[in-house]
Amino acid sequence: MNSGFGPSPDHQQPGAQQPGHPGGSGYGAAAYQPGYSAAAYDPGATSGSNPAGRVSLAAGVLVVVIGLVQQVVGYLMPMLITGSGTASYETYRLFSYAAAGTSVLIGIVAVVAGSIGLRAPGRPKAAAGAGVALGAWAILSAVVGFAVPAIITGF
Repeated sequence: MNSGFGPSPDHQQPGAQQPGHPGGSGYGAAAYQPGYSAAAYDPGATSGSNPAGRVSLAAGVLVVVIGLVQQVVGYLMPMLITGSGTASYETYRLFSYAAAGTSVLIGIVAVVAGSIGLRAPGRPKAAAGAGVALGAWAILSAVVGFAVPAIITGF
């Protein structure tokens, strides 16, 4: 069968041998050359550490932990506070504001440090990118948490 791309496999020219066969002049015989190795794979020219990226990631993880604590306390608040509904609501509201404010401040640290880490030439950028993402999420979450109740209640 002729596909139009060179000689067909069942037809060879006179005097030619299959590549790689002993005594043949093909590219199979010269393919292996002992003592030579391929160049090592270099995934990028990153070296050293990125302290700003590490600070950013640590701040981002801290923001996530604060958010989880806020969620757990929110679920446990009715059981922890005895008394009138107004006092427990005020206590929870103050706790939520403090946790959200702290999250915003730490989120800003994560975004700023991560931005510095992402701009550092020749440094690893994964921790900085993760820190920026977590910090931005914390800031956005707090803004939505403040804005939605304000919009619903009419400021």
